[in-house]
Amino acid sequence: MGLLVAFLVFSVLVIVHEYGHYIVAVKNGITVEEFAIGMGPLIWSYKKKDTLFSIRLLPLGGYCRMKGMEPPEDEEEAQTGVVIERTDEDSYQNKTVWQRISVIFAGSFFNLLLLAIITLILVSTNGFPSLTVASLSEGMPAAEAGIIPGDTLVSIDGRSMRIFQDAPRALRNNGERPIEIVIDRNGEIISKTITPMLSNYNYLIGFAPLHYNGLFAGESYFPNANIFQILHTSFWQSIHFSRVIVDALIDLFSGNLSFDDLGGPVRVISDIGQVYEVSIEHSPWSAVTNILTIAALLTANLAIFNLLPVPPIDGGRLLFLFIEAIRGKPVSPEKEGLVHLIGIVLLVLLIIAVSFNDILRLFN
Repeated sequence: MGLLVAFLVFSVLVIVHEYGHYIVAVKNGITVEEFAIGMGPLIWSYKKKDTLFSIRLLPLGGYCRMKGMEPPEDEEEAQTGVVIERTDEDSYQNKTVWQRISVIFAGSFFNLLLLAIITLILVSTNGFPSLTVASLSEGMPAAEAGIIPGDTLVSIDGRSMRIFQDAPRALRNNGERPIEIVIDRNGEIISKTITPMLSNYNYLIGFAPLHYNGLFAGESYFPNANIFQILHTSFWQSIHFSRVIVDALIDLFSGNLSFDDLGGPVRVISDIGQVYEVSIEHSPWSAVTNILTIAALLTANLAIFNLLPVPPIDGGRLLFLFIEAIRGKPVSPEKEGLVHLIGIVLLVLLIIAVSFNDILRLFN
């Protein structure tokens, strides 16, 4: 069951991404030849109008193949590097550069929309911790600095606090040096200088936040959030999930993360399955909440990773399209095709290496 849930989550993220490409392509008058979930041999298909909807054997992604998206194999064009005008009005290559940019960007945009929907569901049902202090730990830096219950965090180290998750992020980036924390106490803005304490790899100042219930909590010890608080927190929670992915990419390229920290589809499916198996023992709703949280991180991951300016993923295609928009003419298909080919080879090698590492991790 855990494996089935994992495949379902992974498939939904891919379907949403590819549907973004599909619907924007159709709206721009581009014929979509195939909308595929999975890769490799065909196991099921359904033809509707000009589009073949298919499911393929390997659940490792998907694709939306559009008419004229790949550079046509024209001998004269390949030799001269001059793009030949195409007469097919429903061809991808025959659309304006900004129409093509919108089609390519749509995949990541739809993943970000899914992220917003998931966070709205999580916040509106589970509630959320606020920036208001509910209680303090005796002997910890916050209590020693004179912070009291009812104070609301305004900023940490000059960074505005939008949601509670901004606080541990700011403290982590600060380390153990003294830090300025600005609070709101009944309308009075007060500044405190606090030195966080390192505990179990986390930098803490020692306070528990006031928790708000979601829209369906009913009677409870905690106050109920209103719709504006729900929408505000959901928006900034989506930003938080995206920042987690961006921070991880920065750590990866800066060397703070190693190759062993990378995970491919094998690890993703394995982790989702394990989280489900553990969570379902507690309660069905716990399983749903944890799976949705992982799905939020994964859809943010998929959106941001696909926007990296690396061929042959969407970001690489966008890079060439922006170059075309600036130059007023496209890069020759021969040069672009060569770059994409090199990118495909490197991407396949990376996937193989990461998947092999994931399989070894499973056995270990």
